[in-house]
Amino acid sequence: MTSFDQWLAALAAAGKRAADIHIDRGIALSYTFAIEGDWTGATVESDLRVHPDTGSILESLTASAASYNAGTGLTSFTLSLAAADTATLPTDPTGEGVTRLAWDVLFTPSGGPKMRLMGAVANVIGEVTDA
Repeated sequence: MTSFDQWLAALAAAGKRAADIHIDRGIALSYTFAIEGDWTGATVESDLRVHPDTGSILESLTASAASYNAGTGLTSFTLSLAAADTATLPTDPTGEGVTRLAWDVLFTPSGGPKMRLMGAVANVIGEVTDA
């Protein structure tokens, strides 16, 4: 088991393992998620790295402001990454066409402490047709 796999297992044990996201190289990413409750004023931040705790941040995703829906009782956030940024993510050195990166979301409630909300794998899918 790699340290990356251990990180994913620790997230799962803490109830913070999210579904993997898929990023198409050269195509803009928009990923929306929702959490229960009115979290108006809360912020999120999200980064991509080759491995947890190693190397520099490859990209920081842009986060929208919290959007609360009283009808559903959910607050949604959208994370995005421009096509130009997805195009520069690392390519798969083995030639398989998918690069596996670490991805997480930090959540800061208004007036509260920062915490890790979730983390997972970001699979960067290589191009066949130029975007």
